Amino acid sequence: MKAARKILNNMFFLSAAELASKGITTITIIYLARVLNPEGLGTISFINSILSYIIVLTNLGVETIATREVTKSPNLSESYVNNIFTFRFILSGFGFLGLILFIHFIELPFQIKMLWYISGINIFSLSLHLNWYFIAIEKMQIIAIRQVLIGVLNFTGIIIFIHNPDDILYAIIINSTAFLINTILMLFYYIRNYYPIKLNIDYNLIKNILKSALPLGISFIFITIYNNLCISLLGLIKGEFETGLFTAAFKIHALGLIPLGIIQNVFFPVLSRQETIDEKIKIASKYALMLYIVGIFYTSLIFIYSHPLVELIYGKEYIASVSTLKILMITLLIQFINISLALLFMAWGKEKVLLFSSMATTIANLAFNLLLIPKYGAVGAAATTLISEIVMLMILSIKTYKIIEWLPYLEFIKILSICAIPIFVSYVYFYYSLNLIISIALAIVVYPIIILSFKVVTISQIREYLKK
Repeated sequence: MKAARKILNNMFFLSAAELASKGITTITIIYLARVLNPEGLGTISFINSILSYIIVLTNLGVETIATREVTKSPNLSESYVNNIFTFRFILSGFGFLGLILFIHFIELPFQIKMLWYISGINIFSLSLHLNWYFIAIEKMQIIAIRQVLIGVLNFTGIIIFIHNPDDILYAIIINSTAFLINTILMLFYYIRNYYPIKLNIDYNLIKNILKSALPLGISFIFITIYNNLCISLLGLIKGEFETGLFTAAFKIHALGLIPLGIIQNVFFPVLSRQETIDEKIKIASKYALMLYIVGIFYTSLIFIYSHPLVELIYGKEYIASVSTLKILMITLLIQFINISLALLFMAWGKEKVLLFSSMATTIANLAFNLLLIPKYGAVGAAATTLISEIVMLMILSIKTYKIIEWLPYLEFIKILSICAIPIFVSYVYFYYSLNLIISIALAIVVYPIIILSFKVVTISQIREYLKK
């Protein structure tokens, strides 16, 4: 019961923060997409996709291992924080230097080079935050504050200074500044309330962490390549416009991943502590069910209303991204299953499984991207993502069943079937009224009623959790 109460409290903080920060971020992206047009949005997305490869090289999986170890042995917190911070600071320095040298020696207009240089500051900002530590000690409210603050700073600057496509440089400056300020404030909070940060390297500790993290780190590299390869290749092969169209659809797709981030951060420490097969299946089942209740509903709703939503959100310039969005929503359904399985392997120290699956998926992703993007552009990139997720689903399902003889398919099918009812009711109303907002609101009202009616979650359970 104590664990359930802690999960509920942590989920509340993260849910509130994620909804607030992602809501602000979504409004910011919509504004930028309309002001900068597909070309400007595509330029920013292409730069960020390349930077993500550098940032993942400053992690190498060490944060996940440190989170797991600090969760098990809180007395080692100070040592882990100092060593991880120092290690990532050094890697960030090399990464930023490599970026400067690379951009300096290639032929690009001065303004474009400035976009790259300023964006490079995020290498430090996104490498030196201490999210992993606060996840380990289950202080989710700190992460919540950080997320909201980033969104507020970025949104305020964008609204004040960005008014036409030529303001793309200012957009990059504002974004980088928001992340940097936030990371500095988080470090000050840690120093004031926990321990002073010392630049220190315990070579034996780092060696042991890297030894454990290496399979996970390599899998993170492959996952990062997989997640960003579509945008990178679209930018290189098809240009900024197609990249912008894909980015617009992908941002809506990414909103569906919000519950994944919330629930993963909440359940990871709990999953890490389970020892017996029965305990693992029990927590894994709750984790999967929580994902599906929220995620499947979102995915179904966006799929059904993709055309009017794209026009409402981005404008007619982005209508060509509707087909891309529909494919990405089907992909998202598969991703919910994959991520519900992948976290189990991270929590239980089975990083080699993730390494194998991410390598196979990335290879498939690269092959199909090179095959489909030149001819089909953004639609080809979306189709490639779907094919790749199916490959990962097959691998993770086989590996999971071998370990605990359990798979979350029954939970998935159950929620998908239940979700069809409010979606059908909503669409019938939309068909006759053509009122998008009321139709979506109707689905949102009917869905929890159906969930309670089928006793997926009962009112007594909700009251019991709230009392605790």
